[in-house]
Amino acid sequence: MINLEQIQKLEARVTKAVELIKTLKTENHSLRQTLDSAQNRMQELESLVKDFKTDQKDIERSILRALENLNELEDEINDTEATAVSPEPGEESKEVPEEAEESLPFEAKEAAEDSPGSGELDIF
Repeated sequence: MINLEQIQKLEARVTKAVELIKTLKTENHSLRQTLDSAQNRMQELESLVKDFKTDQKDIERSILRALENLNELEDEINDTEATAVSPEPGEESKEVPEEAEESLPFEAKEAAEDSPGSGELDIF
């Protein structure tokens, strides 16, 4: 037969189980909210990464276009300098035109200035 003490123990266990279930439900709800928040933040970050990659590609394309433009400009300058510097057939000129001289390295400018036609003696 069941006595009062056994029923009280059963009631205590049931009460404990009910409290544990309430605690677990609260914890489950809290974890679900944290998960939802984390998923929303992850979507925001994924969007930022996507935008960043798009911006990086645009920047890369712009830099490549700028480099191509600089190369074209350099080619044009080299072409115009080549036509301005090259002497006519049969003419040998040792003087460097002023426009071309500006683009020469420092050592080449000195050599052009110290050439025999400049009026200075080359000691070295």
